[in-house]
Amino acid sequence: MQRLVLYYKILNGHYDVVLNYVAPGSSVTRGINFKLDKQTCSIDVRSFFYCNRIVDAWNSLPNTVFSASSTNNFKTKLREVNLDRFLAIVV
Repeated sequence: MQRLVLYYKILNGHYDVVLNYVAPGSSVTRGINFKLDKQTCSIDVRSFFYCNRIVDAWNSLPNTVFSASSTNNFKTKLREVNLDRFLAIVV
């Protein structure tokens, strides 16, 4: 969840960060303009970078979460979304 909040903050200018490997989607899916394209990786290490880890979870968010007016509002709406399938259990 913290990764998605961080990306929301970056998108809304709270941090002066350039993420070269996170690209906005090339097509509008179901009217959502905030979808991301996942970069293909030739080595396994790259697939675990922040930019690739957030794409699937970010693209699964409903449009109501994207329309949050503030970071706190985004967090509140994000808590209502079931993100269990994106949580990896590391043993």
